[in-house]
Amino acid sequence: MCVVDRYLSPDDVCELIPGMTCRTLQRLRDNGRGPRYYKPTGMLVIYREAEVRQWVEGCVVPTRDQP
Repeated sequence: MCVVDRYLSPDDVCELIPGMTCRTLQRLRDNGRGPRYYKPTGMLVIYREAEVRQWVEGCVVPTRDQP
């Protein structure tokens, strides 16, 4: 089975992550943080959905009750 990865615009990423704004996403890019992104043309910024999800999963913060 072939899984096709979707490319997302910054607006799409903000819809995927509750509370994320385009401005916050831009700040993360500017500071070298946040999910990896691609610039196929000089101005266009896109993200791979799988990488956005991986980035979110990597931001887990354990609580005192969890290792």
